Amino acid sequence: MRVKTVEFAGKKITVREMKIKELNALADKLGVEFDKVFKAENTDDVKTALITALKDNIPKIFNDVAEGDIDEAYPSEIEELIRAFIDVNFFGVKKVLTSMAQLQAR
Repeated sequence: MRVKTVEFAGKKITVREMKIKELNALADKLGVEFDKVFKAENTDDVKTALITALKDNIPKIFNDVAEGDIDEAYPSEIEELIRAFIDVNFFGVKKVLTSMAQLQAR
């Protein structure tokens, strides 16, 4: 199992690899409404939609993060937390897909 530790809003957050069934359940639970971001008419609407999506969904993915922690986090910490989640859960998939693409190119 892959594990990474990330500093987020003054806390040490441990990101652990999830089982496939856990990832499926998480995807069902998130339900991010990206159309609110894409249909925004001005920058305030975009900002509101993005901040709402972060506050609603990051605590669902990372149990140690509270909604209030997001206000105290730097954007780079949010980026690092999400990057750690992707690396821990999808690194192997990226390697396999890259290898398959290289084989197809031959």
